[in-house]
Amino acid sequence: MKPNRVGIGRAAADNPAEIPLIGDVAERHAFIERVDDDYFLFSSKEVEVGGRSVQSHLLKDQDRVVLGKKAKFMFRVPSRKCASAVLDLSDTTKMPNDVRRVVLFRQMATMGEGPHAHVRCRHAGPPLLLFERNGELWVRQQNDGRVDTAAQAVAIGKPVEIAGASFVVQPWRVQIPGSGTV
Repeated sequence: MKPNRVGIGRAAADNPAEIPLIGDVAERHAFIERVDDDYFLFSSKEVEVGGRSVQSHLLKDQDRVVLGKKAKFMFRVPSRKCASAVLDLSDTTKMPNDVRRVVLFRQMATMGEGPHAHVRCRHAGPPLLLFERNGELWVRQQNDGRVDTAAQAVAIGKPVEIAGASFVVQPWRVQIPGSGTV
């Protein structure tokens, strides 16, 4: 459903990257690529990962990545059972639309409380599994290590209610002040 490679770059660019940052980064500063079960960071410029200066790096859970003074994030893999990963942006890193966490969605992601959730919901009930099947998004409840078989389709832009939770999956649109929607 999503490409194996996402770009990270300056939000104010004519053609912003998939992960647009407001700050001191180049138009296409770096990209993250998923190869089999691993995520790699590639950059044409020196970047810092875990305190070391690199241009390419095999990302591991809890790696701190610094692309610039105002472009920092922590790479996380909340669950080894799932191929999705997250980028937790630092307090000094800004994206359009006030995004604080980016989910690198791959087949499924969890929604709920705790460190194993890709999408955190403070007052969530049982964890939910958001997953892709035949090019469509679905959601189902996960209980005590076993997954309920009753799945519900998720239509983009439409409210979904399941297990006491309600949410809307919106298409990603970047609002850049003074230049409209991208």
